[in-house]
Amino acid sequence: MELNSLSPSNDNMAVELSHDGSSTGCLCAIAEAYKLPERLKVHFVRPGGVMPLFAENRQTVPSDPDRAERFLAYIAQRTSRDVVRQLLRALMSMPEGLEPHLLGYARKAVLHGPCIMKAHADPDVLFVHRYARKVSGEIHRFKGLLRFQAFESGRYVALYEPDFAITMPLAFHFRRRLASQQWMILDCRRQQAATWNGERLNAEMAGGELLHGDALEKALDGDKPSEEEMQNQQLWRTFHRAVAIENRLSSTLQRQFMPARYWVHLTEMQPS
Repeated sequence: MELNSLSPSNDNMAVELSHDGSSTGCLCAIAEAYKLPERLKVHFVRPGGVMPLFAENRQTVPSDPDRAERFLAYIAQRTSRDVVRQLLRALMSMPEGLEPHLLGYARKAVLHGPCIMKAHADPDVLFVHRYARKVSGEIHRFKGLLRFQAFESGRYVALYEPDFAITMPLAFHFRRRLASQQWMILDCRRQQAATWNGERLNAEMAGGELLHGDALEKALDGDKPSEEEMQNQQLWRTFHRAVAIENRLSSTLQRQFMPARYWVHLTEMQPS
């Protein structure tokens, strides 16, 4: 039975929508659920997730970037870009149980317009905005914590392992900051990268031309930091330790702005 054939008398049915776990797939599943009656119970299933026992209708929603873009354009047209921004930021976090809240947020935003962003007591708004703030906070942090290294090939490479999938927002920021250089931002945890060749910004995913198998080995392809870069890193570490005032160090405050889980890719936090 197709979802589009459901009639009002079937409103108490349970429907299962499964997607591939990507942000695009998630948006497509939400777009599919958006067409259904609001009283219909919708379960979202990601790869490896637990399937509901009593779903009368099951459907796999394919990941379609065009459909996801059309859905976002529909929301923006009827609400505002700020609403879409909140949806996208929350989508980058992908916590468990995100899909029903995104669906509820989208429906309420279309119904009430941009003022939905002020409905702080609404559970869907509260959930979406909480994770959107977390993502925005991490993007802000890495604008200052991301470390680019000069490689022998002449390009600059930044390795990091963020909590959320924030590579593209960071790439848009550094496209303006480092417009005259060729660089790569590589998320080692998710095997995702953004590359800038001086003219065009590209997004690369695991399984693509750039990333396949071991992300770091394939992406760098034998390239490594230049000798001058290694000397500069040592000078930076020496300077960082020299200017520190030992009796004013606060490890708690330091970890507040530079969480220890980020230190592995921070030059100044590495041993000489």
